[in-house]
Amino acid sequence: MSSIEEIDYIDADVAYLLGLIMARGRISESGGVKQVIIEFPYRSLEVDGFAGTVHTSDAIKLGLQQIQERVLELTGSDVSIVSGEKSVSLVLRFLRNTMVWRNIRGVMCWNTIGKPVKYHGKLLSLSGIGPQRA
Repeated sequence: MSSIEEIDYIDADVAYLLGLIMARGRISESGGVKQVIIEFPYRSLEVDGFAGTVHTSDAIKLGLQQIQERVLELTGSDVSIVSGEKSVSLVLRFLRNTMVWRNIRGVMCWNTIGKPVKYHGKLLSLSGIGPQRA
């Protein structure tokens, strides 16, 4: 049995967070501060039937406020929204080596310098990407 099959606590909130990390995130550890950075790049939006301007950064920030509360409730970490030149990021900061931090690193298969060390074929195949297992 693979380790992903042994995990039975992946509810909708946990799956959502892992999906965000897998699709848009990176994990880092430096000077005792552990971070998950989930980046949402700005894109030009065109809306049919709307002649005005869509402010992408504002729209992303508004959406991230609800996500920020959801992630805060789930992780108990310091969660902030950081605006950049080309993107808005949701930054989760862990000051201790908590179980949540360990589980994120373990499930996502990341080492301490933020590079993937192996695939969890079972987890990746849930999203339709990665190797499939029989």
